[in-house]
Amino acid sequence: MRSGLLVALLIVALLAAPLGAASSGGAPLADPTTTFTFALEEDGDANVSVTVEYPLDSANETEAFRDVESDFERGVGGPNVDVFERAASAASEATGRAMPLSDVERAGSIRNESSGSVGVLELSFQWGNFSTVDGGTLRVGDAYRTTDGTWLPSLRGDQQLRVVGPEGYRYADSGDGRVEGGALVWEGPTTFQSGDRQVVLAGGETPTPPDRPVGPNGSETPNGSGPDGPDGNGVIEQLASPMVGGPLVVLALGLVGLYAFAARRDEEPTAGTTGKAVGDGGAADSSSPDRAATGSLEDTPTADAVVEPDADETEGPVVEEGPFAGVDEDLLSDEERVERLLEYNGGRMKQANIVTETGWSNAKVSQLLSAMDENDRIDKLRIGRENLISLPDVDNGTGENGGS
Repeated sequence: MRSGLLVALLIVALLAAPLGAASSGGAPLADPTTTFTFALEEDGDANVSVTVEYPLDSANETEAFRDVESDFERGVGGPNVDVFERAASAASEATGRAMPLSDVERAGSIRNESSGSVGVLELSFQWGNFSTVDGGTLRVGDAYRTTDGTWLPSLRGDQQLRVVGPEGYRYADSGDGRVEGGALVWEGPTTFQSGDRQVVLAGGETPTPPDRPVGPNGSETPNGSGPDGPDGNGVIEQLASPMVGGPLVVLALGLVGLYAFAARRDEEPTAGTTGKAVGDGGAADSSSPDRAATGSLEDTPTADAVVEPDADETEGPVVEEGPFAGVDEDLLSDEERVERLLEYNGGRMKQANIVTETGWSNAKVSQLLSAMDENDRIDKLRIGRENLISLPDVDNGTGENGGS
């Protein structure tokens, strides 16, 4: 466990560094606030957003935030979907439900308010099967679980967790949360107990939840912690070291429980999972226990991959069949690999099949396809819960060309 905590601290420092430093000649940014929002859908999926907000009190701070915003949108610093992929993989293993992450976006903006300007960074994605569906009832809670406890054991003082039900649903059981503006809210600082965040929603108007004694932090214990918590002393408290500095350390520490869990999983692989889990290196298959447990997918040569006997050691294998026949796959860009896969499969594929064929993570494929769609290299069509990807001017199966 100690090595896992050290790894978590290192990750915290790395996460804080890119956003904590101001741009050359700019002002340092103030500590941000962070909100985790899970907007539930009737089919059990959830639209997740991690919103980080900075108060901007001067032109120099605004200029510094613009640099931060630009870096974040390029994938540098800030909340990272890879961490949530590890959480989804672990929750999938614990619940036996496939929990793919998709539609990943990173965006920054400046919001003007009467009290001043606010710099906003937002990571958003869809979490499949976050809640269970029983007729017209949604049950929320087991998606926070792992085989080791929970991936989100604590909230810091400037963090908030929000769960929003679908329109027309009521809170049949609001668990330990409080209702605020139609959402269930948990405020930090708090340490979650075993059984916390268990919510039941049913169709109908949203009523006031039943009264229950709660402490000032939204927990049923006075200080938001207790002996039954998922981590005895609270992993956040263990990691709140004064040696780690920077304006974003508080933000980063909010995810330390999750990072520490990810580190432990790397060190201590467990048994396989039921269903498909999304991991750091790609989609894990239930037929491969080691991959499912670690949330990673090792690159392994396929049966038809043959290395040329006289090939230079620095070159990758050249395959004889399939979409990459006759080429060194390592020399292709990601976009070229996708285009070759589409051409080999008649010009169109489901996004999930592209994930399987490439071995990439759902998040990487989602981001890549969004960029290719914007550049008119492919077309995306949403059919139910699936994305159909096609080359431009290829019939997408609906009687229309993809580019029309």
